[in-house]
Amino acid sequence: MCSNATQKALKTLPFVDKIDTDLNTTTFILHFKQGANVNIDQIRQKVEGAGFSVGKLVLTADFNGVEVKNDAHVPFAGQTLHFVNVKPQTLSGKKTLQ
Repeated sequence: MCSNATQKALKTLPFVDKIDTDLNTTTFILHFKQGANVNIDQIRQKVEGAGFSVGKLVLTADFNGVEVKNDAHVPFAGQTLHFVNVKPQTLSGKKTLQ
């Protein structure tokens, strides 16, 4: 029931294409619509609105020469990513952020 309520809430987000669920770890893998602006805060709000909390959020995204450094604010997919405790680097290809 818990995962069902959360999944139903997440499905209402306009940028979500599909959701994979792992009931053993209570994990939801959200697949976003191509080219859609993703709102991370709305994901959190939907989970909390279903009566739960986000324990960990991991984002896998495809970057194309994005320069990052500690305390950098980088526009990405309609949002601003804030990088903390990172070395100066260029992100290219699929990267996982937490």
